[in-house]
Amino acid sequence: AESGPDKFPWIYVICHYLFATGALRAFTLFADIFCAGMEDFKHYRPLSSHIHSHHRKKFDIFLSFRGADVRKTLVDYLYQSLSTAGLHVYLDSERLEKGENIGISLQRAIQSSAIHIPIFSTLYAHSAWCLKELSLMWDFKSISTGTIIIPLFYNVEPSDVRFPDKKGGPYAEAFQKYYTEGRHEEQEITAWKRALHQVSSFSGWSLTETAFGYEGRLVKQVVTDVLKTLNVTILDVAKRPVGLKARMEEVKKLLKIDDSRADRVIVGIWGMGGLGKTTLTKALYNEIHHLFEASSFASDVRATTCESTKGLRKLQQHILQELSKADIKLKSVDQGKVVMRNRLASMRALVILDDVSDEKQLDALVGDWYGEDSRIIITSRDKRILEVGQVDAIYHMEGLDAEESAELFNWHAFLRACPDKGYEDMTERIVIACRGLPLSLEIIGAHLYGKKNIRYWSDALTKIENVEAVYTSLQNLEGKSLIVIQEHTYADMEYGNEDATGDDQVGHYFCEFSMHNQIRDLGRRMVEEESWNDPAKRTRLWRKEDILNVMARKEEMPSVRGIMWKRYLELQRIDPLQSMHNLEFMLWWDLHLRTRITILPLNLRYLVLSNCRLEDYHPGLKMTETESDSESNDSSFFSHVLPKSIGQLKLLRYLDMSGTKQSYLPKEFGELLYLEELYLCSCYLEALPQTFGNLVNLNTLDISNNLLSKFPSSFKHLKSLAYLKATKNNELVELLSLPR
Repeated sequence: AESGPDKFPWIYVICHYLFATGALRAFTLFADIFCAGMEDFKHYRPLSSHIHSHHRKKFDIFLSFRGADVRKTLVDYLYQSLSTAGLHVYLDSERLEKGENIGISLQRAIQSSAIHIPIFSTLYAHSAWCLKELSLMWDFKSISTGTIIIPLFYNVEPSDVRFPDKKGGPYAEAFQKYYTEGRHEEQEITAWKRALHQVSSFSGWSLTETAFGYEGRLVKQVVTDVLKTLNVTILDVAKRPVGLKARMEEVKKLLKIDDSRADRVIVGIWGMGGLGKTTLTKALYNEIHHLFEASSFASDVRATTCESTKGLRKLQQHILQELSKADIKLKSVDQGKVVMRNRLASMRALVILDDVSDEKQLDALVGDWYGEDSRIIITSRDKRILEVGQVDAIYHMEGLDAEESAELFNWHAFLRACPDKGYEDMTERIVIACRGLPLSLEIIGAHLYGKKNIRYWSDALTKIENVEAVYTSLQNLEGKSLIVIQEHTYADMEYGNEDATGDDQVGHYFCEFSMHNQIRDLGRRMVEEESWNDPAKRTRLWRKEDILNVMARKEEMPSVRGIMWKRYLELQRIDPLQSMHNLEFMLWWDLHLRTRITILPLNLRYLVLSNCRLEDYHPGLKMTETESDSESNDSSFFSHVLPKSIGQLKLLRYLDMSGTKQSYLPKEFGELLYLEELYLCSCYLEALPQTFGNLVNLNTLDISNNLLSKFPSSFKHLKSLAYLKATKNNELVELLSLPR
């Protein structure tokens, strides 16, 4: 006959009821009758009532064992494996507070542990201390339904433990000694026997039945089952995971999780930004990571590699450290490949690479070094990257359907699954306008939450039905229309009279904004939709391959309005800029030009040339009709002296040329009448031209770390100047010309 909750569900309902009501005597009698008819333990099945993370106690696991039997073998291996899995394990006196009575500390440790694992070995009952621990576990289990006891039988049978004074049993001699010595009261000995009887009746693990005598298999199974029972959440996922479960199941099928015959499997998840690829992979990681020997989640692969030339090496270190649990330092990407091949070849691992954008990333992070039966998940917005990476399957991430979209929006707008009365029609129209994109549904829903004015909703809906109006959920501050330049995009934003203090999508520091990644991704998607195949027909360029593409062309490119690149890039020519007649902002950092600058578009409003270097400088810089606003962040771009034609940038509002080693500025610099912000720090400037006072709209000026000795007398005419930074000008002795 089978035993356990699958065979007698009604019995376990009664047991839980008796526990809850405190009817311990009745339960003990009932359990004695029931357990007497049970067959010996077969295998452990994780409990259906998981312990959720918000109910987590001080310790995840309390191990009770006889040191002479298993301390240096099974227990040591089990403790290390549980700890490596991120669990807090109480082991002997390791965590006892100094100066605390051991009895009180032990009671606290048992009471504050979520799962108790008594390891019943042949000498377990020979330790009165072990029996006291077990008795305490049972007592706390009797009064707390949140406590779980899972026995582990090590070279003993459950029946040996259930009937400890059975003649010929491994515990009979020990209990005979307890009775004859008289050191323990009979009532206490009876309590020990009752605890052994009750606990041994629970489903658990057995060295022989669970692992066929292999301790390594036993430990692996224990860790897997404990993680399931605790329902450990490693990575944070969305609070409202609408539609997530179905997508998880589809990806799990591609991963062949349940196929023991499958070799290493690589699955790519492809889709536009903002669809929830990261959320999906985090949820998958939380659900299946316990099935593997080790696991690693590498987030923001694209961003990490873009931020630094050492990004790939850092990612290799991250994966190695998470999988091998060793503090590994690498000197190069090539060394990383060798170390990964040596360390990971025999390991069954789960590795997730989120937001991969380059083949080099795959070459450095996904080689042939992962062991058999490993699973690798790669997310990317570029299907070609996944195809080149020779993944075994590609999951196309699509937007939410109409029902899912409505549910997600309603949760954010009304904090429930259905809309308030009178808002049904507008809700439906908003959902249609958002086209299944979780990002826009969440942001717009959160923005409209608490807004009970129908007219406000109506006005918002009118704007939202234009897809670019997603950006208008970012409010204007202090009555000014903001121009946000983040990554590749900027947008004028006006959205009613509400303030933006309630929106968590945007971080605000002084007058600078940091755009939420998903909002950035939405903007990029909108730009890509302008022309999927030809970057020259898009309004903004931010990818290296797209920039190199347009810089190799000769035809007119009137669509391009902005270019941004934050990392080192070497260009042989930039004359195609003259074909971008509508270029309004050019943001370049660490640009290395091997050509002369002859023409820049006159419509530029923002120009950043930070840390840019120019090898073949041509002083006769000319501007085209498109260079109006200019940002420049690199002082070595224009070597030593700006060309006179800089004054032709009549629309320029922002210029940053920090570090460009300008000994002085030409008098034509004063013709930048619309310039509002100017950054010239670390330029080795010795003087400012007298025409500098013509910059009547200049609001912000940074001329720190230069060689200035005084300001020109015209400096006093800068009536709009509100912020001036002139530190580290050691020669500066006169400040008489400051505007009042």
